[in-house]
Amino acid sequence: MTKQAFNKLAVPAISRRVIDDWPVKEAGLPPRIVNACRRHGIDTVSALRALPDEDLMRMRSLGNRSLAEVQDFFGFCRQLERGRVRFESAPALLQSFLPETSLAMLIERYALRTRGGFLTPGATLDAIGQQFGLTRERVRQQIAGIHTELGTRLAQTCLTPLVSWYADFMRTRDGVADTEDLEAVPFRKWLKGINPCRFLLLLTELQSTIILRGNLFTILAPEILEDIEKIAIRYLHRYPKPQRLSDVIAAFEEKGWFRQWPQFQPRLVMKTIENSRLIGATQEDYYFLFPEGAVYVLATLISEFPRPVRSRVLINRFNEEVKPVSRRDEAYLTELLTRSSIFVRGRDRTYRLRK
Repeated sequence: MTKQAFNKLAVPAISRRVIDDWPVKEAGLPPRIVNACRRHGIDTVSALRALPDEDLMRMRSLGNRSLAEVQDFFGFCRQLERGRVRFESAPALLQSFLPETSLAMLIERYALRTRGGFLTPGATLDAIGQQFGLTRERVRQQIAGIHTELGTRLAQTCLTPLVSWYADFMRTRDGVADTEDLEAVPFRKWLKGINPCRFLLLLTELQSTIILRGNLFTILAPEILEDIEKIAIRYLHRYPKPQRLSDVIAAFEEKGWFRQWPQFQPRLVMKTIENSRLIGATQEDYYFLFPEGAVYVLATLISEFPRPVRSRVLINRFNEEVKPVSRRDEAYLTELLTRSSIFVRGRDRTYRLRK
């Protein structure tokens, strides 16, 4: 795909026959119209298309507004049939399916406007409720409704080319991408300030082409990543201290893994184990298992201090030593310090190595 192609997202033409086969309840029509069609036994878009306007207007709870919405729906479908649907930007795509308030909620919930690639949680339901003057339950219902809207046949048809953009990007990276990789997507300009990592996180919940495994997005079969993780864990389990990346890769070469999968490069192994919740990685590309290897790293860091060190200082040093995906919170690391017999805790919450 050329750079010029990223200026606009063009939705491939779709035949009327395909559209007519869509169930009305999944097509992308407003709930009021869907419910009215259900009561009158109108199950498909084809049946709705064949219904005269006068008959539609006779349905209970429908009126001129509903008639206009049905006409708008079929007007959009005609543009789809002719291959004329294009979106100038990610916000424009979302605005085509969501009202202004719903889009604002979605942006807050998924932190779509944040910078950086970390998969930190977006705003809570309570925080969104306070911002929009709604109860927590009402916000939950609104978010669920947004997912339903973006999961309709109409919306999914328009989102599919975007998913393909992401998938094409991953194919240049052995079929995987972590949060750091996604900062380099070639369609950043088209996203118009939408975080590429957070947007993909939303897309993984709406379709099944791309999945999120730990902190790694992938288009590969989960079994391949599971196999990589198992081999790495078995190798690292034999050593108490962190192992160099080159040594881990050598273990895969000895097992003939790259001969079995010649289309993949060592980068796939590195990205998979680096983003595993069971495996940690230092900034210098040394890999270890949690929790045993993390204890070794903590012990090494303590030995660098001439006197007992406070837990907060030690925890900060640990998280500086490892890569962002391997960082752990204070509760987890404090438990390691407390439970391991090689550490001695002082009364002032300092730690030293047992002699």
